[in-house]
Amino acid sequence: MKRALIFLNGNQPKKSLIEKVYKTTDAVICADGGTRRALFCGLTPTVILGDFDSLSKKIQKQMQKAGVSLISFPREKDYTDSELAINFAIDAGYKELILFGVFGARIDHFVANILFASQIEKRGMSIRIMEDRQTLYFTDTKLTIPGKAGDTVSLISLAGDATVTTKGLKYALTRGKIPFGKTIGVSNELISARAEIRVHEGNMLIIQTN
Repeated sequence: MKRALIFLNGNQPKKSLIEKVYKTTDAVICADGGTRRALFCGLTPTVILGDFDSLSKKIQKQMQKAGVSLISFPREKDYTDSELAINFAIDAGYKELILFGVFGARIDHFVANILFASQIEKRGMSIRIMEDRQTLYFTDTKLTIPGKAGDTVSLISLAGDATVTTKGLKYALTRGKIPFGKTIGVSNELISARAEIRVHEGNMLIIQTN
């Protein structure tokens, strides 16, 4: 699948985190100030989108000279810069999206991005959010999570009660219920090199901490 890394204007990802996924990346897409996050990691954006209220004119000029495409939008709009960047990747045909800089000071942006990301899997795409020691996955079908024994894996329902079957987790489920708004799925644990999760009903957020 064509893969795109998308940088938002949240926490700065570590270079070591980027190195894990960059070699097989087809594009680097930045939402406004997320450009600085990519540049810090030594990456040159493929395209930058946004209203450019959080990216200096100096960096904008540097990017233009480097041949980077800048797509400008008005500040008053119906979409955040993050959603614009993700939609651009979808429209450009990228099927695997990995997001960085989602966590940060703006809780409203964080929550909105989580909920928006949860809808993308329904389009037959793969989306992950990576942050330091945590990776967030979304699925309403099935998912395999690589890792190591001892990793924490939390299963959280995003839409109504979910029915889930798991393999490779300490607290196994066979068509088990994960009620919406409850914490019963938090802090499960990997007991092998991977976990397999099948969602029979519902839409799940799965958070792996290593």
